[in-house]
Amino acid sequence: MDNRVAKPAARFIGAFLLVMALLGLISNPLIGQDGMIAADTPMIIAYALAGAALVGTSFSGESTCAFALYAVAAFSALLGGYALYMMGSYNNVKILDLLVASRSGSYFQIALALLCATCGKMNTASQQLFHE
Repeated sequence: MDNRVAKPAARFIGAFLLVMALLGLISNPLIGQDGMIAADTPMIIAYALAGAALVGTSFSGESTCAFALYAVAAFSALLGGYALYMMGSYNNVKILDLLVASRSGSYFQIALALLCATCGKMNTASQQLFHE
């Protein structure tokens, strides 16, 4: 049985991020300036770029998809962790005078990082996380 995880995971997570970016462009209660997940225009562009990168690499090999998942995980973890560090006890702060960060958005970034890292680890050649 073939346990390929990185390709479909990259495709589905990338499509999810593209949908999140599209939803961020319209006014809705889920994502946006006043949404549950606070995201301004640069963050929406970052979601779109990460989603496009994941979908684009999902048409190549498993190792490339796993690397793309690791890269998105590292970026998301750094961004979410840095935002939580900068916030301290405050909410909705500006990061590097560019991104608006909220506590819920930071938690979303860290959850995305854990998901991407887990999916990338599940299919890295001989070091699979789960074996049959």
